[in-house]
Amino acid sequence: MSRRFYSTLNLVELAADPASPREGDMYANTTLGALRHFINGAWQTLSQRRTQLDILGPGLGQTWSKPAWAQSVVVLCIGAGGGGGSGARLAATSAPSGGCGGNPGCVVTQTFLATDLPATVSCNVPGGGAGGAAMTSSSNGNAGATPGATSFGTYLSAAGGSGGLGGVGGAQSAQASQQGGNTYKDPAQGGGTVTGAGASSGAGSSSMNGPGGGGGGGGTAGLLGNGSFGGAGGNGYTQGQQASGGAAPGSGQAGNNGQNKQSINYGFGGGGSGASQIQGSTLGSGLAGGAGGSPGGGGGGGIGTGNTASSSGAGGNGGDGEIRIFSFD
Repeated sequence: MSRRFYSTLNLVELAADPASPREGDMYANTTLGALRHFINGAWQTLSQRRTQLDILGPGLGQTWSKPAWAQSVVVLCIGAGGGGGSGARLAATSAPSGGCGGNPGCVVTQTFLATDLPATVSCNVPGGGAGGAAMTSSSNGNAGATPGATSFGTYLSAAGGSGGLGGVGGAQSAQASQQGGNTYKDPAQGGGTVTGAGASSGAGSSSMNGPGGGGGGGGTAGLLGNGSFGGAGGNGYTQGQQASGGAAPGSGQAGNNGQNKQSINYGFGGGGSGASQIQGSTLGSGLAGGAGGSPGGGGGGGIGTGNTASSSGAGGNGGDGEIRIFSFD
């Protein structure tokens, strides 16, 4: 899906140039009454000339057409989020854990001279990774899917977030989360899961410059049935706009979805939270992790269950990828 905007961009307003800028950053300077763009290592004031923003949503083989008047082009690729892992379905004595949260998609940006780009560029934008399927027979959980890369031709590519691991039991029931890819300069990651008396699963990491990771799903701790709570999803954040991760759910509740980006032309998705096992019981079943917000949020992990008469919880789907293309004359 492609959307094209010719109106004024809705950018953050600041009185002075922000510290530690990244190549391609842009904002509205209220002191100068002008747009400022960080390009080729320096802040520059943009004259009141033509700009165009193209946003590409999920779809493979899309075509971007370069405006004939363009002098420079800034491209931002956001990888799709990984799906959350499903919980294990094992005997209660095995202390089955919930699935790990999915990792957020990577974010990369680059500024091009328009003359360095052809008239058209083929673009691929994957949807979010599917959450691991719930277990309907006695087994460890399924891992969430890892989506393909978001790519602007051969010029720029952002990897999708790794899918969360499926839940397990026994000595390995406390799984460490997987490391997410870099989102600008600070990494976020999905949440691990833990089992034990009333212990909560790992929360997804928040990112100051990218999407949030998914929270881990709750499990059960042996015959006593001390179910654990699912972890909260990480927040997606940029330029003063935050998309909240899914809140950690209460006892015996499915995970909550992460928020989508809060502005049409910038921002990232929050991670979905993990589902929570019923406290004081091993019999919770079928509670899925929350979906990651778009673009790029990781899905939450599903619950693990010691109830072998029903299913474990499925992992939540990751958020979709996205490409934003700013053209300037």
